[in-house]
Amino acid sequence: MRKRRVWPIISGLLIFASACTGGMFLYVANQTADSASAAESFLYLVNSGELESAYTSTHPSFQGSQTEDEFLQQMKLMDMRLYALEPWRDRRMERGWEVEYRGVLHQRNWYNDPLELDFRLGLRKDNGEWKVEYFNGPYRIPFETGPGAWFSRIPSTQELENLVRDTVLEFDRAATSGDLTEFYEETSTALKIHVSQIQIELAYERFINEPIDLSVVASMDPVFDGLPMIDRDRRGGDVFVVSGYFPMEPSPLPFVLRYHSSSVDKRWRLYKFLIQYPTTDELTMQHCLKWLRTQKVKDINQCYDAEKSEDLQLNIR
Repeated sequence: MRKRRVWPIISGLLIFASACTGGMFLYVANQTADSASAAESFLYLVNSGELESAYTSTHPSFQGSQTEDEFLQQMKLMDMRLYALEPWRDRRMERGWEVEYRGVLHQRNWYNDPLELDFRLGLRKDNGEWKVEYFNGPYRIPFETGPGAWFSRIPSTQELENLVRDTVLEFDRAATSGDLTEFYEETSTALKIHVSQIQIELAYERFINEPIDLSVVASMDPVFDGLPMIDRDRRGGDVFVVSGYFPMEPSPLPFVLRYHSSSVDKRWRLYKFLIQYPTTDELTMQHCLKWLRTQKVKDINQCYDAEKSEDLQLNIR
């Protein structure tokens, strides 16, 4: 008898809870309908390639923080293919004049970066109309980046070559002058937290005491020994790694550079770096032989010690 009395009560409670939950979902869906429609409209324009129209539709604070050219560059580099906003049952309530949506987009296949990226899309009312205030990629915190569209992306090939070349030239000027203060100040905050300026000066003491002219790299293209890698880390932020050498004479200049994405000024800043004194020792056999082909004096012994190795056989015809 007791079981028969208990089951109707339990069933009633379950029905009541389901009704409340369903009602809450429906309430959230109704409350966010206008802002969700504005979010969908913006994403549709970006996905369709109508980037100028997408930019024009954004909030004034968005346009005040990011120029149209900067926005177009960000979006074209990412080349969004598909997108999906979070289901309405997972959305948060509008907070007065602002609301944030989350979702997933498919981007262009870019080095080893994942095809799918999480994103945040924040909207704010302007004269009673919902407009996009920020559009950020994974681990880009809105209160740090501010309004605008900000996604950490490995630069294009030309931009990557310019970035690496500028880094080496800035290091060369600092080492030649014997004062690394300005060079150190331009590095990322993450580097400054872990490494002091005096540590860098001690590590590169040879470049300071035995200066060599690295300015020749201004007219050279770096040779990369593989695709740049990007590491998206929730704690450390986005870091990308690039390595290779500059084909200097009489010896190449090897480097391994790590750049950290700054949330403050949206720039890739030097995070960790290794610039070797010109040598062939740090090159793989393949890259050393590639470098040797560009030299006037093609001495195979610079890449291969014929007296010590018994494994390498060269067939000369």
